[in-house]
Amino acid sequence: MKTPPTTAQLLAAEGIADYPQDLRQLSAAELRRLFAFASSGKINATRVIKNLIWQAYTAIRDGRRPPIAGNLRSFWYTDIKPGLSRLGVPVANPAMRSLPPVGT
Repeated sequence: MKTPPTTAQLLAAEGIADYPQDLRQLSAAELRRLFAFASSGKINATRVIKNLIWQAYTAIRDGRRPPIAGNLRSFWYTDIKPGLSRLGVPVANPAMRSLPPVGT
């Protein structure tokens, strides 16, 4: 019988790591060095987001950060969007996509 993968193996397969520094505080150059594709130099936004989520989760779990005050949208604007914007990744407000067009 095959042994199921460990949490560490699953995280590694997703490109998620435990970074010692707060990713939210890194400069664009530092983030680019960590999260750019080697072949093209373009930012792997999916990996950035996954790692920001993981870092927030572990910090809250370990008591190094208070729980997020608010909802998913609050988390988006406090943790995710600033880093992506600093990297020049186009960031549309996901909530706006579900709204009907204004006007006629």
